[in-house]
Amino acid sequence: MTDETRGAGGPVSDEEARLRELRVLTGDMRVLLQDMVQAARDDPAAVKPADLIRKLGELHSAHLKVLEKEEAFHARLGKDGGEPIDYDAIRASIGRKLDRIRAARDAEGVSGGAD
Repeated sequence: MTDETRGAGGPVSDEEARLRELRVLTGDMRVLLQDMVQAARDDPAAVKPADLIRKLGELHSAHLKVLEKEEAFHARLGKDGGEPIDYDAIRASIGRKLDRIRAARDAEGVSGGAD
């Protein structure tokens, strides 16, 4: 039961953790960019335009990655129609199949074969 619970929550939790990490990174880059813009306003000679453009490109790239991860995350959640997995129904189905296998195996031993 522990393995099923861990297995069921693993991929979603990993995706959520990655999204959080990318959002934090994007937020940090946004703050850095805002600081650079403010420094350029305060002292135009202190910040080179090339550095500002490079940071803006990094922010844009990180933002696109966040969007890709979010789309992948939502696509993964929506691929089964958004319905939760019914583990009890799966267990019951497996149990019925095992019962049929056991019954078929026991039936072979009873007949004793052809004479």
